[in-house]
Amino acid sequence: MTTTTMTTATMTTAQNPFVNRMKMSSLQWAQVALMSVTIAPVRFILAFGLLIITWVIASIFTIGASSDFTVPVSKFRQSLYNLLRKMGRVIIFFLGISIEVRGRRASSREAPILLGCPHSSYMDIIVWFVTGGLPAAMTKEENLRLPIFGTLFKAVQPVCVNRTDVKSRAIALNRLKARVCGSGSGEWPQIVIFPEGTCTNKTSLITFNRGAFVAGVPVQPLAVRWQCPHVDCITWTEVSEPSWKLIWIMICQLPSTRVIIEYLPVYHPNEAEVAEPNLYAANVRNVLAEHLRVPCSQFTYEDRSLMRHARKIGFPEEHAVVEFHSAHKHFGVSLPRIKSHLDTFSAMMTSPHQYDVSVQQLAQLLQLPADLASLRELFSTHYDVSNRGRIDFREYVRGFSSLATLVDDIACERIIRAISDSGSREDHREMDVILNRVEENLGFRPDQIDSNFLEFIQKRPEFVKLFQLCMEER
Repeated sequence: MTTTTMTTATMTTAQNPFVNRMKMSSLQWAQVALMSVTIAPVRFILAFGLLIITWVIASIFTIGASSDFTVPVSKFRQSLYNLLRKMGRVIIFFLGISIEVRGRRASSREAPILLGCPHSSYMDIIVWFVTGGLPAAMTKEENLRLPIFGTLFKAVQPVCVNRTDVKSRAIALNRLKARVCGSGSGEWPQIVIFPEGTCTNKTSLITFNRGAFVAGVPVQPLAVRWQCPHVDCITWTEVSEPSWKLIWIMICQLPSTRVIIEYLPVYHPNEAEVAEPNLYAANVRNVLAEHLRVPCSQFTYEDRSLMRHARKIGFPEEHAVVEFHSAHKHFGVSLPRIKSHLDTFSAMMTSPHQYDVSVQQLAQLLQLPADLASLRELFSTHYDVSNRGRIDFREYVRGFSSLATLVDDIACERIIRAISDSGSREDHREMDVILNRVEENLGFRPDQIDSNFLEFIQKRPEFVKLFQLCMEER
């Protein structure tokens, strides 16, 4: 009962934030076609031309600057970098984007870190060009290798991180701490961080990365609201239109696309939040969620990794998310482990577009008859918590993980005892079927808890619960 309750409590129906399907009417496509041969080309030429000029100037301004961004630039060079900010503002104007700024940007002494949210587009770089001096950035290493934009990123004195490398993340975190603790002296500019760590469709605020909160310094939340006149041509995430298409449609918009950048009051952490970065991150997220009037969800960047893995193995990618933060918090499962679950779950599909399974398909996986009462009870209490008669991948991971918590020495000893007593017990068809399945898998009838038996039980913890249900009936 306890396990079932925990499984039910941690299940959610939050919408996948990494999917954004753009729908346009015939009239909207007609507008794009008309703008494509009139105003849009002019906008593009002006914006791209100025971008090239900005890139050339940035290349000159960054000559001699620290290549690993561990030494702050001089005041003079910083003033040159601020010229790039003004040029970026003009490029945005040429693209047909109007900007409205609300609130006041705090100084670096008041808030060393600016937190942009929600992060929904490559166009969120606009936050660097709105007010004040050009802030620094925390960005992924691969951005420095982008044509043209890689040079521009160097001008914002970034803290670079490789998200898949634990060592790189630790180094980046230490550099971030050093910067924000010294930003009050004026050596380093404020740093802009998008704490979600990836782009979403704005339907919820996903789990914030703790990195921005580890230093325990005050932060200023920055609400970013995009207002598209006809169709959302801004949101770019795992499943969405390609970036080049979105950019062109955005340029073709009349009236223009509008973005509201709103500086919220500086958030000063209390002692508990300074001691616990995860609490700090969660509380700041709640403030932003309330202000933006969107819910919070437990998705993370790891969910996007699962979608990419699903694409490789031919599973419908938008159904591969599990709200990783919640699954990891409650069950301790790792990303590689969940990818392994996805491989297993995908193998049960009978068609390319199928994304859920029935008790019959689970029975095939376990090589058991689907009419076993114990199997159907297990399916309904641990997997099918929504009572749909079918389970998706999220439910499968939660159900499997809750069953895995049942695997302990006492449970294993009871199973071995049941196997040992099988010759003297009264006829019990379900127990016989389950025991035969265990014996067939191991190749012998186990009489002790050895490595082979433990490996089998850990791989398929459903058998622990099946044995328990059968023994309860006896």
